[in-house]
Amino acid sequence: MKPSLIQMVRVPIKGRTEVMSLEQVQKLIADLTQVLRINSSDSHRIKLAVCAEFGIRLGELDSDQRTDRIVFPRQVGYWLHRTLTDMGLKEIGKCFPNRNGSARDHGTVHHGCQVVDKRMATDKAMRDRIIALQTLLTNPPPPENT
Repeated sequence: MKPSLIQMVRVPIKGRTEVMSLEQVQKLIADLTQVLRINSSDSHRIKLAVCAEFGIRLGELDSDQRTDRIVFPRQVGYWLHRTLTDMGLKEIGKCFPNRNGSARDHGTVHHGCQVVDKRMATDKAMRDRIIALQTLLTNPPPPENT
């Protein structure tokens, strides 16, 4: 291991510092990844956050409308599902049924995620907006005391 990596994986154990094994580091990373990913049952919460951010109604997000005002937020919803949950493309498509209740095709979801990736690479303001939304979803604010 490189010295800088060794410094990163030193942990205090009962008053002394020990180096973590590669297996321990891999387990720690896996555990942290699991904690940071939101539950797939939070799909509705993701969709509501997207609607609030982009000023559209939930019915519009699930509609067949193809205007940019609706399509891009829907694609952001796909992207957030892809990055924040363990759901596959087909499962994500089921979270965005069209008006007749059928799921979006996995290819549609994949394309939407690619559109968001490309837009984030070229539009800093939109990237910041989407990352803020992602952060809000992974770190919701504490409930207010009333």
